Amino acid sequence: MKPEELKDFLSRRNTPCVEKAVQHGVQFRCETGEVITVYKTGKVVIGGTRTPLCEDLEKLTAGARPIDRVETTPNAGGDFYSLRP
Repeated sequence: MKPEELKDFLSRRNTPCVEKAVQHGVQFRCETGEVITVYKTGKVVIGGTRTPLCEDLEKLTAGARPIDRVETTPNAGGDFYSLRP
């Protein structure tokens, strides 16, 4: 999941949140107590107050694969490679 996708999900649920950049991702702190962090890899960590919103988000992200990314600089051999097999 990407931060924009989570933002859209929260918007559709009319859940006001404060968005904050964190190391390797974006954190959303919602007025209803949920704390959701989306990392650059696509991993989503749900914390804070457990609510039906958390349960719905867990269902949405269950089984989701992290985002594949390709290095933007070549390795020592000049090759580009994926960080995932």
